[in-house]
Amino acid sequence: GMSSIVIGGGSNGLAAALALAKRGEQVTLLEARDTLGGLCAPRAFHPGFTAPGIHPFARPFTAPALAALGAKLALRPAPDVNLVAG
Repeated sequence: GMSSIVIGGGSNGLAAALALAKRGEQVTLLEARDTLGGLCAPRAFHPGFTAPGIHPFARPFTAPALAALGAKLALRPAPDVNLVAG
């Protein structure tokens, strides 16, 4: 099977990773933050106030659902020094 890397764990990246994993591809999802969801992730916008973010109907896009399909998740990946240094 094919291997794919999806960059970004926002709604579109999650949908792409899910579709690829369902096709049987080996998927690695890279996300710069420590949580999935992008703009749909819960956000603290003021001390004591948090916007709820992604709703329960989006369960197919959660980390456990992607992992169950064999997708690898890399949240907050450390930069590759050799790649950055060129």
